[in-house]
Amino acid sequence: DGSLYEADHVIITVSLGVLKAQYQELFNPQLPDDKVKVIQNYAFGAVGKIFLEFEEAFWPTDNSFVSYTFLWRDEEKNAIQFTDKSWLLGIAAMHRVESFPHLLEAFVAGEKMREFEKISNEKLIEDVMWLLEKFLNKKLPKPSKMRRTNWLTNKNFLGTYSYIGMGSQKFNVGPKNLAKALKKSNGKSFIHFAGEATDYEFPGYAHGAVTSGYRAAEEVLKALK
Repeated sequence: DGSLYEADHVIITVSLGVLKAQYQELFNPQLPDDKVKVIQNYAFGAVGKIFLEFEEAFWPTDNSFVSYTFLWRDEEKNAIQFTDKSWLLGIAAMHRVESFPHLLEAFVAGEKMREFEKISNEKLIEDVMWLLEKFLNKKLPKPSKMRRTNWLTNKNFLGTYSYIGMGSQKFNVGPKNLAKALKKSNGKSFIHFAGEATDYEFPGYAHGAVTSGYRAAEEVLKALK
């Protein structure tokens, strides 16, 4: 809304995906070249999750691990490659969620992520049930509830988590480089970076994001002394 706030310290916690897309607009003056190199080359990816809840389980409900892995024949894969069901090739498996006996979970990954996030909830359910019935070779009950993620197309995230990709290795950049605070001419830090992509031990994880917040807070306290 145009409001301005003055502060001695700022902690940046936006995702690496948002930094990649908006670092030129977010910072004035611009970030130093070494920080830009980190943002441009440190990798940020996306995975999706689907949760289907059923009134009655059609899989074993004892304490055994239940997972359905989808192994496609080449001719079957080619048959749906250019159809509106091609996004299903991004699902490697579905498994029962521990402690939730009527819940199945699927991960979606790879080049099919954008297709997955574009389809409607109704088509998602229809397609996943088609996939399960095809591989289990039987008619199955419809799910009573469904939940899905949309991290990639969410403008506040633009993906899910960071990882060390080929660009990261080529330019030798990663969490420690992104986490490095910007300092004033007197050597004291004033712009700090937190979030999962800045945690040295657990990048890509929620607990890594939490611990990075403690680290950034410690940096601020140190700078105030």
